[in-house]
Amino acid sequence: MHRRLHGNAALNSFTLALRGESVRYGVRVTCVNPGSIMSDRFKEGILRRARQTFNDEARGPELLQDLPITRAGTPQEVADAVAPLALAACATYVSGAALRVDAGLRHRGQAS
Repeated sequence: MHRRLHGNAALNSFTLALRGESVRYGVRVTCVNPGSIMSDRFKEGILRRARQTFNDEARGPELLQDLPITRAGTPQEVADAVAPLALAACATYVSGAALRVDAGLRHRGQAS
């Protein structure tokens, strides 16, 4: 978790640095900070933690109970959140923003 927090901070800083320069060229910059997303890597991590914690991979879903909505997000949910920003007619006044797609995880004090 610690390494990921630094990655998000670096991405946010980079986005802020670009926003002022990029708009001169008609380019809007927005970064996306996803929370726990059910990718292959995430699934492997849950199974590994379940083996270490419970000695039972089948108990992996129990580890998701601490997430704000007690499940991981899906790649489609991230895509759905980002899609309006990519459309030419939408979000034309948005630049330098950080979009958090984390089901409120940050507000529970678990992410930056």
